[in-house]
Amino acid sequence: RFYTRPVVRPDAIAYLVADLPLLPAYPLLIRMFSAPQELIWGIFLVTLVGGIFQPLCWAQSFIIPSALRAAGDAKYTSIVALITMWTVRVVLGYVLGVVLKMEILGVFLAMEIEWGIRAIIFSRRLKGNKWYAHKLI
Repeated sequence: RFYTRPVVRPDAIAYLVADLPLLPAYPLLIRMFSAPQELIWGIFLVTLVGGIFQPLCWAQSFIIPSALRAAGDAKYTSIVALITMWTVRVVLGYVLGVVLKMEILGVFLAMEIEWGIRAIIFSRRLKGNKWYAHKLI
């Protein structure tokens, strides 16, 4: 717990530092790649959604479970990751992307929502003591 928290915060800051310049530079960047006109708005929305969710959720949904696995809590983290992936990312991605016709934005949004749910679950697990009771060799 002591070593995990100091890694999560700087990662969120690093995402902010990396993502914030993308928004003002977006018009220049999109011209560099010659994207078709009909895709430019969708690419911007995906960039915006990523810029919002990544600093808030990525570190907590991936660094914390890695620390928990290293502490011997691999079974719990693996089960949570599989359940959230199939129930949230895949099912919600299909609903948003195909059924609601949000296309790639819907799939990307489902992935980011899944990261948020994982972040909540793993942050709560880290605050508790069940994972701490695992015996390591």
